Amino acid sequence: MKRLVGILLLLGVALTQSGSVTQYHAVVARKKAAVVAADITLEASAVTTATDFSAPTDIDVNIPAVSANDILLLLCATNDTSNPTTSPPAGWTKIVEQDGTVASQSTAVAYWKRASSSALATTETWSSFFPDAEGYYIWVGAYSGCVTSGSPVDAYGSSATNYGTPWSANVTTTTADTMIVTISGSTNSGVTHTWSDGTELIDTAYPGTSATVSINEKLEATTGSKTRTVTPSVITGNAMIAVALKP
Repeated sequence: MKRLVGILLLLGVALTQSGSVTQYHAVVARKKAAVVAADITLEASAVTTATDFSAPTDIDVNIPAVSANDILLLLCATNDTSNPTTSPPAGWTKIVEQDGTVASQSTAVAYWKRASSSALATTETWSSFFPDAEGYYIWVGAYSGCVTSGSPVDAYGSSATNYGTPWSANVTTTTADTMIVTISGSTNSGVTHTWSDGTELIDTAYPGTSATVSINEKLEATTGSKTRTVTPSVITGNAMIAVALKP
């Protein structure tokens, strides 16, 4: 009888330890799941648009509210070919500029900046954004979930079409789960845009009815060549940029 009681006690200890081990593994699994990176997400955006007849063109750019390490992505389209600044304010980096195929077509340009701390929505003066008078549409998006050091730009691509449809730009990503943000600008005020996929954020005429712009975003789970395609409602020309942000 004593031997039987001893065996039962030993089995009880073993079962308790086994349960503890199972519980421990469950806790570790939950902790591992908790540290999986969240998708890159657009948290806020702001728009600045006008026709400025001064030369050079100084612009008070609207900046959305940010949290620390958010990436500010500035995309701009113009109502004719222009030359956006290569000397942006401190903290900003120019990614790429794409001019239209002729002087009467849009220029598109992209810049990025990392937020050093949380901040409310504000304005930021860009001196000599353009060298001459210009009609422009500036969009600034605050993205969370990007890398917190180094450049957040995994890859980018651009294109310009003189006259045709559809319009497309290719970008080849090297990192999984990138957010590809694309801008297309046209000097035809009657254009509306239909994207092949992704989420359209902007589709509007500016300033007033001089030109049109559309902005689209799409999370790409895999790496490789990605083509961003948009079909205009009117056959005309455009300038287009696609920027892939990496997590």
